[in-house]
Amino acid sequence: MPCSLQQSWRVPRFFPGEYTLDVTHPSTLEITSGSGLVPKIALAERLEREGREGRIEWTTIVCGGFLDWGLQNGFTGFHIKERKATLRDGGKHMATGCTLAFIAACVVRAIALRNEVKNKRVRIAEVRYSGLEILHLLEEATSASFEVEDVNTDEDLVKARKSGNMLKTTLAVLMRLNYGGSGAAYFEDGLEWGGKAMARKTLKEIVDEAVEVCDT
Repeated sequence: MPCSLQQSWRVPRFFPGEYTLDVTHPSTLEITSGSGLVPKIALAERLEREGREGRIEWTTIVCGGFLDWGLQNGFTGFHIKERKATLRDGGKHMATGCTLAFIAACVVRAIALRNEVKNKRVRIAEVRYSGLEILHLLEEATSASFEVEDVNTDEDLVKARKSGNMLKTTLAVLMRLNYGGSGAAYFEDGLEWGGKAMARKTLKEIVDEAVEVCDT
């Protein structure tokens, strides 16, 4: 287990590989049964307990979605090469996300801060966005109209659970929490974390770079 490994190897600070939405958010706890998020919740609870007892030091980076990665490979539902998009719940709900480079920079920053982030869950965000905003920016960047499908995240989750497939259930849970307005992937405080020390790209810059990668 991570805690015993840290103790035996004398690791000064454990950074668990969570890097996702807030697994301790009430909305997450309500719907994650049968999904791959259950072990992450258990680890978060154990870290809190072990930290309080002085057995380990830890810092968890809670970053929401990998926005550049997800746009470039279609995970977010936007298939740039095909000019197709899947909006969830009308694409109206806000979420926050980060590029991979921003996440890496935040980890470096957290290591430098050390005592300020000791035994804490650090919520970070580079941009806020909605599905409709991304769609607009994609159509603007490509000078094309996208074929759009709308998916109801509640119905999608029910269907995934009925399938009995953990991967499908996990993906449906992630999409519901990210794009269904739950708040589990919207970090207003994260947009301010690090202040001027952290360089943040705009949503337009991230979308334009994704288009450049996909259309090359």
